[in-house]
Amino acid sequence: MNAADRGDRCIFEPEIGKLFDSTEEAFEYYNMYSWEVGFGIRFGRCRENKSGKRTMQDIVCACEGAGGSNDARTVRCQCKAMVRLLRQADDSWAVSRFVSQHTHPLARSDGERRKWKSHSRIDQMSRDLVMHLRGNNVQISRVCSIIGSMHGPAGYVPFSRQSMRSLCGRLAQESIHGDMEKTVEMFHSIRTADPGLVVKVDADEHGRIRSLFWAHGSGKTNYASFGDVVTFDTTYQTNLYNLPFGLFVGVNHHFQSVVFGAVLLTEETTEAFRWAFSAFLETMGSEPKTILTDQCQAMRNAIALEFPGARHRWCKWHVMKKAKESLGSIYSKNGSFRCKFHKLLDDLPTKEEFEERWASLVSEYGLEDNQFMGRAFEHRQMWAKPYFVDTFCAGMTSTQRSESANHMLKTYIPRAAPMHLFVSQYARLVANREADEGREDHATRQVTQQLRFGYPLEAHAASVYTRNMFSRFSHELFRSAAFICEPAPLAGNFRVSLINNAANNTEWRTEFSVHSGKDMTTFTCDCKLFDHVGVPCRHVLKVLVHFGVPKMPSSLLLKRWTIHAKDGTSTDEAIGSNRAGPDLAALHSILYNSAMELVTMCRSSRQAFEVALTFVSKGKAAVSSMTVMPPAQEKSGDNTEDQISTEADGDGNCDLDKLSAPPCVRSRGRPAQSRLKSPIESPGATTRKRKPTCNRASDDVFEEHGTEEQAATRSGKRKCHLCGQKGHYQSTCGRKSTYTPK
Repeated sequence: MNAADRGDRCIFEPEIGKLFDSTEEAFEYYNMYSWEVGFGIRFGRCRENKSGKRTMQDIVCACEGAGGSNDARTVRCQCKAMVRLLRQADDSWAVSRFVSQHTHPLARSDGERRKWKSHSRIDQMSRDLVMHLRGNNVQISRVCSIIGSMHGPAGYVPFSRQSMRSLCGRLAQESIHGDMEKTVEMFHSIRTADPGLVVKVDADEHGRIRSLFWAHGSGKTNYASFGDVVTFDTTYQTNLYNLPFGLFVGVNHHFQSVVFGAVLLTEETTEAFRWAFSAFLETMGSEPKTILTDQCQAMRNAIALEFPGARHRWCKWHVMKKAKESLGSIYSKNGSFRCKFHKLLDDLPTKEEFEERWASLVSEYGLEDNQFMGRAFEHRQMWAKPYFVDTFCAGMTSTQRSESANHMLKTYIPRAAPMHLFVSQYARLVANREADEGREDHATRQVTQQLRFGYPLEAHAASVYTRNMFSRFSHELFRSAAFICEPAPLAGNFRVSLINNAANNTEWRTEFSVHSGKDMTTFTCDCKLFDHVGVPCRHVLKVLVHFGVPKMPSSLLLKRWTIHAKDGTSTDEAIGSNRAGPDLAALHSILYNSAMELVTMCRSSRQAFEVALTFVSKGKAAVSSMTVMPPAQEKSGDNTEDQISTEADGDGNCDLDKLSAPPCVRSRGRPAQSRLKSPIESPGATTRKRKPTCNRASDDVFEEHGTEEQAATRSGKRKCHLCGQKGHYQSTCGRKSTYTPK
């Protein structure tokens, strides 16, 4: 602030007798002087009295002292520049000696100055910001850009990129240390704001974690309303221990994904899945009506034992993901086959119609001997829609919602994340899901739905359905205009037929039978769309419009799709969460925003800067003199059984404090999912010889296995990469590969 009065002298040049409150304050002052001149500093020699109290401290140039051997690379050249501090009677420190001469060249540019360690130190606020950014999987280059933009419009960063990388490495190591203790503390911290949190741990006889399940209070509340259909998937493994991570996911009344619970497993066996499903059932209180998974046989066995009343079905996408490579050119180059194939999978025909159309498709394109088509048809009861028309699936035919949640989690969590960071970022994912649901609730209640047809039935549906559900209802109502309604011979039955000249006819059937109960209160249709998705089909809507029904019958209104879906499901945990103490995160946000607003205002003038700095200094002094009381928290021993339930092999339960982390599993060699590049993609690379058959054991019943002759048949006119000939597999080639293993 007094730089204008110093002329050509350095702004922070030390003077004999200058006082400092501490050696750290003197170090910062001398460090600013070293930046002006162009050298680095460090703490040097010190002296203590008989009682062990430090009385003298030297702050020396980074080049002070002699180097090591002649071969060692060092910057030390016996430079004498220094500042000596002596302790005073009031415990302050005074400069008693100052040497300004250097025996080495001084740095000239800012980039050269930042290479000194004393000028690459990162302050605590920046360190905390880096920790939060890296914890949210932000790249180091972007971290540097963000911090640079926060230090001014010119993007000035007071430390080097290398120091930033070193800090990130140290933060990663500090995060790993004491992971289990931090995880337990994280669960206790979450439960302070969320009393409904449930954590269950399965440990071995040595106290090492085998499985970990947890669910937030909002997950249990959502399950009470939308737990009829659940998807479960364990494809995500980005964590420190390389453990499979599973998510129990459903769909709410806005057709949004909601997370019910999460589980970390050390192995994907029937016993591990049984424990996970048992913990989920104990937490939620009831089993789902329908559960969708991939084709894991161990998972299928566990579901049959733990959820005997649930309808288990396979993800259609996992079943059909091999269609393209198994069917070859018939699928990739024949548009008519692909169109018919997917139309058959998307429609809701009867079982007889499905089998008849499948057989016709196989016969038309000569796929009678195709193994994939044969296996898919053999297990059709587990994935084909006609075999689930009477099972409510809430519009879900795959585990895509679980995989989408896994994909979102990757944006929050960096690779090799420790368990406590995994838990905290998962809590952030749950909070964001709640925020998205709140946005849709606001749009549903505040935005007026657009009525397109003018039917009284449509106006009533707009008043009870959510916005997204009403959009689907409007689509079915629009499609109903292409049908005509005629009474059938049997009383209460109606024949709904498609008009012959209807535009954009995409129906697989042209006539449907709708049966109504007494007083037109209950309806059933051959298409079973309402039973499968919960949306009134176009055929039933045609009957309602034909007879001028003013309101939707109660039998066609599922509460889970209405604006009152969550009425009456508030649990004690959710009520307790609303009555929790003051939100420390909110207080931090208010104070941080006020401070940033003050910083922005101070850019206007020097006078504003001086006023703000004066008040900030007074505020810091006042707060530091206060006795800050920590927020009231539950003791770690209180209600431990309610917070975290542990199970172990042996006679009793495992002590929570003695739990240890699972072993860190490190993958070796090339990642399993990475494919070998061809010479065209990677010029000059040596092509490895692949095995003619797949020897990997898999629970996937549709996994492609075959003999060498079958592989040669599938290869068709593919050229051998050894001799260039067509029509045979590379293992049958007489030439030897030039590849030599290391």
